[in-house]
Amino acid sequence: MRRIALIARREFLAYASVPSFWVALAMGPLLMALAAFALSAFGGHKAAPRPDTIAIEAQDAVAAARAAGAVAEAGRLEHRPVQVSLAPNAKAATTVRLVRTDGALSVQVRGGRLSDVALALLRRDLAGSAPTRGTGAVTVAQPPPAAPAPHDYGRFGRFSITVLLWLVLVGSLGMLLQAVVRERSNRALESLLSSVRPIELVIGKLIGVGALSILVVGAWLGGGAVMAGMSLPGIGGGVAGPLFHDVASPAYMAGALGLFVLAYAMYGLALIGIGALARDVAAAQNLSRPVFGLLLLVFFVALAQVAGMGEGTLKSLALIPPFTPFVLLLASPGALDPTSLALGLAGMLATTAALAWVGAQALRGELRLKPFRGPRGAAAPT
Repeated sequence: MRRIALIARREFLAYASVPSFWVALAMGPLLMALAAFALSAFGGHKAAPRPDTIAIEAQDAVAAARAAGAVAEAGRLEHRPVQVSLAPNAKAATTVRLVRTDGALSVQVRGGRLSDVALALLRRDLAGSAPTRGTGAVTVAQPPPAAPAPHDYGRFGRFSITVLLWLVLVGSLGMLLQAVVRERSNRALESLLSSVRPIELVIGKLIGVGALSILVVGAWLGGGAVMAGMSLPGIGGGVAGPLFHDVASPAYMAGALGLFVLAYAMYGLALIGIGALARDVAAAQNLSRPVFGLLLLVFFVALAQVAGMGEGTLKSLALIPPFTPFVLLLASPGALDPTSLALGLAGMLATTAALAWVGAQALRGELRLKPFRGPRGAAAPT
């Protein structure tokens, strides 16, 4: 453990001692603050609401005038603009027809719905135009209220956490790759391996760079939490609103932390193995391109999931280790059954263990890439 701690400390200080790292660390909260204040500045200047256009259709001019007055009065009481037309209007959002049948007056609302205030004023004012006085002489029929479409607003909060994981992985994987290739190219890796075991070197590097990633995650999450709880002019209490409802759950955050660790270990071990197999920076970049290409594919899959990916596709991707942590972070509560969840996590753990063995073998020198030979048998440089 002491050797692992020394390696981790060495990797941490190699990057933390550079001022540019702290500048980059502060960029996340700073950008969040700028975005929140920009939202506040523009949120205070709301466009004037468009008036509701209501057409009144009636053969009785007196009843039509009373209905128009009732609708206009309801708009004033509810502080919303209303335009009333006393003739058929194809552009009207709502049409109110007054029909007299068997001595009674009925109000037929089509297109849209009238508010409760407008209905009460219609009954009050039109009762006097009916043959029999009293509110019972006026009946009102309008479309039933439409059921509100279900909105999973929490998916935007989950997507933000997923993007944070993606950004942390892209940054930390580059640091891990450089750490191994740098020591491979300047012959320091052989000296280290004479004092520590390969698996200790692998774990130490993971912990050292992982501590840097924890700083980044903490700064970004802390900045996001402050912005979410702030009350800014033009926005009101809490910038985030319902978007971060699921993310604020302790159970979700605990699961997200575990997925962060597993994803970082799985992808990090893959990059350590690639760095150990490469002989120089150019070879390491060529070998690591498929991994970063896979991360780019994962990002677009996350976008598709936010847009409403099918449940069957979601369960299938949860079983593929490179996609598993991102799918689990994005999945809404109850979207994945326990079997899919258990199989996905088991696949991640098995892949992580296999990559740890491969990385240790590559550092030990027992796993090498065979040089590619051209058509004439000449070995191409690797």
